[in-house]
Amino acid sequence: MINLPAAWRFSAALAVVVVSSLSLFACSGGGGGGSSPPAPGPVSVSGALSAPSFNATDSDVNNPDEAYTPNNTPAQAQPLPNPAVVGGFVCATPTGVAGDRFQSTPDPVDYYRVSLAAGQAITLSFNMPAGQTSASLNLDLRLLDSTGQNQIQASQGFTHTELVTAPADGTYVIEVTAKAGSTNYILSIGRPTPKLASVDTQAEFVPGEIIVRFQNRGGKTKSAASESLAARAAAVGLTPLSGSAGRPMRMRLEKGAGRTKAFRALGIAENNSAQESVEADTEAAHKRDTVRAVQALRARADVAAADLNYIRRSARTPNDTFYSRQWDLALIRLPQAWDITTGIPVSGQIIVAVIDTGVVLNHPDLAGKFVDGYDFISDPTNALDGDGIDPNPNDPGDSLTSGTSSFHGTHVAGTIAAATDNGIGVAGISWGAKIMPLRVLGVQGGTSYDLIQAVRYAAGLSNNSGVIPTQRADIINLSLGGGGFSQNEQDAFSAARNAGVIVIAAAGNENTNRPSYPASYNGVISVSAIGPNLDKAFYSNFGPSIAVAAPGGDMSVDLNGDGFPDGILSTLANKTYDANGSAIITNNYNYYQGTSMAAPHVAGVVALMKAIYPALTPAQLDAELAGDTITQDLGAPGRDDIFGYGLIDALQAVQRAQILANGGASPLVLMITPTALNFGLTRTPQSLTVASSGAPINNVTAVTGANWLTISGSGLGNYTVSVNDAGLTPGVYAASIIFSGNGTKNVSVPVTLQVGGAGAGDAGLHYVLLIDPATSETKYTTTASPDTGYRFNIDGVAAGDYFVLAGSDLNNDFVICDPGEACGAYPTLDLPTTLHVNGTPITDINFVTGFAPILGTQATPSLPAQSYARKLNKQ
Repeated sequence: MINLPAAWRFSAALAVVVVSSLSLFACSGGGGGGSSPPAPGPVSVSGALSAPSFNATDSDVNNPDEAYTPNNTPAQAQPLPNPAVVGGFVCATPTGVAGDRFQSTPDPVDYYRVSLAAGQAITLSFNMPAGQTSASLNLDLRLLDSTGQNQIQASQGFTHTELVTAPADGTYVIEVTAKAGSTNYILSIGRPTPKLASVDTQAEFVPGEIIVRFQNRGGKTKSAASESLAARAAAVGLTPLSGSAGRPMRMRLEKGAGRTKAFRALGIAENNSAQESVEADTEAAHKRDTVRAVQALRARADVAAADLNYIRRSARTPNDTFYSRQWDLALIRLPQAWDITTGIPVSGQIIVAVIDTGVVLNHPDLAGKFVDGYDFISDPTNALDGDGIDPNPNDPGDSLTSGTSSFHGTHVAGTIAAATDNGIGVAGISWGAKIMPLRVLGVQGGTSYDLIQAVRYAAGLSNNSGVIPTQRADIINLSLGGGGFSQNEQDAFSAARNAGVIVIAAAGNENTNRPSYPASYNGVISVSAIGPNLDKAFYSNFGPSIAVAAPGGDMSVDLNGDGFPDGILSTLANKTYDANGSAIITNNYNYYQGTSMAAPHVAGVVALMKAIYPALTPAQLDAELAGDTITQDLGAPGRDDIFGYGLIDALQAVQRAQILANGGASPLVLMITPTALNFGLTRTPQSLTVASSGAPINNVTAVTGANWLTISGSGLGNYTVSVNDAGLTPGVYAASIIFSGNGTKNVSVPVTLQVGGAGAGDAGLHYVLLIDPATSETKYTTTASPDTGYRFNIDGVAAGDYFVLAGSDLNNDFVICDPGEACGAYPTLDLPTTLHVNGTPITDINFVTGFAPILGTQATPSLPAQSYARKLNKQ
């Protein structure tokens, strides 16, 4: 055991939220009445951490407590799994104080060895604090061949993020170099990038047409004629169509004799089977031959790129910077729903009230998204803005400690309605919805009375502000909760419902069937959470009140192999203090998990429905849920206590809104449930259900171009999908199953498979802290090592309440959980809960830790400094 300083500081790479009341969420059970017993004696607290299997740690970091193996030369390159998220440290010059590993000798470079698939992206990210420039802090990323002597690719033109891509399957050496300064970093190895992925044979393309760009052969002896379209096409047996030297050329693969000519020029063996002869003049055969020609062209040294001439159709895919990391939106079929509506109503506006910590009103990705709101926190000491209720719902933070505020309401608001297709940040579910920010949660949580006032304001009813909004909210989102039924709260929600407001609430994060309020009130739609694999999220509450499920995220996994935890990415902020004690709030983005994140998915989808059918009532929405018209059924058939009526389905929801709006029939489409399959590391066959949105659909077929994927089934009904990873190198594989039927457009179901990466992850040596929630003082410490399964035990713990926090300290600055360092809290990082120690040894304090992504410039938000026995807490 290492005796860490009592004043050991902490921060977290992910901002987390104010914890729950001891009386509601404590780990130990409650007791009866009677006289107070004697103070209990000290006991032990023990448990274990777990790190995701794809986590790895740089083997030479600045912390001398960490195991040390140099990786300073290509010959010493540290082996990595694939996929991987690596936490590391480099310094261009000696750094730190006496005792630091690199106090006298720098560690300017780290080398890693890994097997990559063609197109796999390697991303290097590091924190660039305000005031830093590339002159003072600069890291470079290079991809080298297997010897480490020859450069394959170097990242260029970036600041705090560097990117290289593997050009072909093979073993590579990755080089991370500190050109200036010292810092932690995150190195992520994700799935193949689209431009180098295998040929997608199922997407629509023009049969026979190929787009080719040749390498520039250069040299004075090369004539213009030899570089011409005609000459290039003749060399590969194709017919020239358009284009010119130095840019993409369009060519055609002919049938018959032209096919034979091209196949000979490209070295493609002809099958000449009886079946191929029969099919020779069909469109299917021509498409197959076109694919074979593209594959042959890609193998040529003189070809820079060769592609099918894909057919593009209009689709609502936003251009927001981090949209590709919002896996949750595709899971509920938002892109398809956006083809029908982006949530911009024909007239008026759709308003969603976010009753939470308030919202950072100047966040650039929420610009223009607000209507007037209110701050209903009545206790000035809780409000942290110097007064009681006031008309300013801006979130000043919910902690007095630098870097510890959650900005929970800002995250929720971004999921519902972040400015979308604006070229920055994240995409919101409803592009046209407006947010009514109502503040009820402060440094001490919130109270029932303040919540009631906010609900009444949102519903356009009398309240303590004396203000009635010009237009009431259409929807209320409540990503908060706690135990204890309140008739006054129930009456407030009933009044809001009677006024026509749809009320949606998070079910809670305690993995229990105990009622949590307001989600368990009559007339409130309770939302449970699922992870990226359509399973119940490990933290999500369940029970008879659950109406619907939505993505809540799971920070412990990276099932889609993009190099980032599978949490929910949204708008956020961070609060720090300068040397004069003045607060500085910096806008950013980050991942959270929880039913708090699931509820706004439902609120956003309902806002899309209201944009088409503004007259949608709470009772109608209840009927749509009960009728299984706007959900994908999960779990037991029909309603169940885990998923309610199923996963919210944005496409079905807006189609149903069309029917309600005008009585017309919805478009006839194939309805595939689930909309995506992710096998992860499992090999258990999975099921798909194919149904029609209306009348029966004939001649339904399913095809895929991936040889590791097998589909059985036909027509409408159930299909079984199996995978076989024999012969596949470690990595993440993606393919699609294309369903088609008479009179319908094709429906694509993405399938993901992860090969390798199994087993326990290594997130580095961890320091486990028991922290006094009232003073933020670290009371007890110990270490947990991956070598011992991250098990820990702390003896002599006095009776009281504690946060349990664990993290690594790669840069040895005596601050755990910095950007680039692993971090975890009990039971989850987004909702740490006070642990009640009362004379009985406590075991099984088990929780997840791991490395988090670094998204742009950020300070170091951290665990809340204080816990208060108040009823309302963020979910």
